[in-house]
Amino acid sequence: MMMERFRVLPESILKIAAVLSMAIDHIGASVLFPYVEYLFQTGAPEAQEVYQVYWVLRYIGRLAFPIYCYLMTEGFFHTRNKWKYARNLFLFALISEIPFDLALSWEAFCWEDQNVFWTLLFGLLGMMAMQKIWETEWQMTLKILLMGASGAAMIALAHFMHTDYEAWGVAAILVMYVLRNYRLIGFTAGLLILIWMNEVEVYALFALPLVFLYNGERGKQKKWFFYAFYPGHFLVLYFIYLFVKNCLMW
Repeated sequence: MMMERFRVLPESILKIAAVLSMAIDHIGASVLFPYVEYLFQTGAPEAQEVYQVYWVLRYIGRLAFPIYCYLMTEGFFHTRNKWKYARNLFLFALISEIPFDLALSWEAFCWEDQNVFWTLLFGLLGMMAMQKIWETEWQMTLKILLMGASGAAMIALAHFMHTDYEAWGVAAILVMYVLRNYRLIGFTAGLLILIWMNEVEVYALFALPLVFLYNGERGKQKKWFFYAFYPGHFLVLYFIYLFVKNCLMW
């Protein structure tokens, strides 16, 4: 009961924190990174300082993805129509692909990496399959085997498509789903998977206090804003990149 007094953050606040973190991260990756390269190539004395700023932005950005993963596992049980949820993720995965490529690869089509909506979609489909299997009357051993196989299939698909965070991202979502009744344990387990992928993800541990303060309430929701912000901010960043590039005559 004492712990419940500290849980004051609704889902909407966590989403805003994730959006801000993501935007800061992508400013570094989309605009500052090519600028840093330019400074090093020209031998500019401020190159090292700007490079340090770049990494600060990337460290702040580590908070976003695990928060999105956690909120997806929470929202999974409150979504009335999971197939509609999957459809929305699929549509915005398609819509976001070109803006994603423009902002982070600086070209219209790049098949090496796919945007994070694909990762979230595969995580959602994995949860749907695992829940469906769990609700059957089959033997427990068979259930566990089939749930593991369905999760592994989504993980393999993310790896094959080179989605953002790849197989590790889907694995983090599914681990948080399986351990959903143990909030901080499940979230920490998901973080450890991401850290195993890349040690830079250790900065995502700063998201733990936010998840601890989450009170399970939705708060004021602007559903389509969070969907549209993702491709929209990539387009803005790409045009900023072009502006900076033209000013410096890269």
